[in-house]
Amino acid sequence: MKRLLNVSETAEFLGISPRTIYNGVCKKTKKPFPIKPLRIGKSLRWDIQDLEKYIFSLKKNVWRNNTKSHLKLSSKVIHKR
Repeated sequence: MKRLLNVSETAEFLGISPRTIYNGVCKKTKKPFPIKPLRIGKSLRWDIQDLEKYIFSLKKNVWRNNTKSHLKLSSKVIHKR
């Protein structure tokens, strides 16, 4: 597999639209794309390792949030006799 992915390959890898990526990397965007691209001339490229780290961080945050909400719910349980 290639190390540097273009916009369409990055979009396919992340399961999003290429338009979403273009919207996130333009200079006037309110929601910047979370992974900075490498600019080679006029083309944009993303390192696949950076993309994998980003996906891993999302999974890690989801796990943390689920654990915290589970702890909150379990602490609110009232035991009846």
